[in-house]
Amino acid sequence: MKRFTSGSSATRDPEEQLRGQTRYKSWTPQKLWIAAGYWQARILSTAAHLALFDWLGNNTKSVRAANNRFGGTQETWRIFLDALCAMGLLQKRAMSYEKFSFHSPLPVLWRGTFSPVTT
Repeated sequence: MKRFTSGSSATRDPEEQLRGQTRYKSWTPQKLWIAAGYWQARILSTAAHLALFDWLGNNTKSVRAANNRFGGTQETWRIFLDALCAMGLLQKRAMSYEKFSFHSPLPVLWRGTFSPVTT
């Protein structure tokens, strides 16, 4: 079969099209876990860069308060703060967020998420 070096995907060899589609199926649970760990690290890095945990202190703060302090939109702050809750670093109470109270002074990184040490 004749192969083309350029043009739309409709003009390519069907076998070549199939190879291009299967490369996306090479994702494994391990690769997804690594990708999730990267994004968790980026979220934590952003929170640290903004000194978000210092700003929260021992108080509860709303999405509106974060928006007023740091800028952005309330929807993006809700997503960001919910991600920190999913990581176990914040707690959501009603429509406010507060720091998660750990049982130990330092969180332990276990399987890609922060969790308190239980002894």
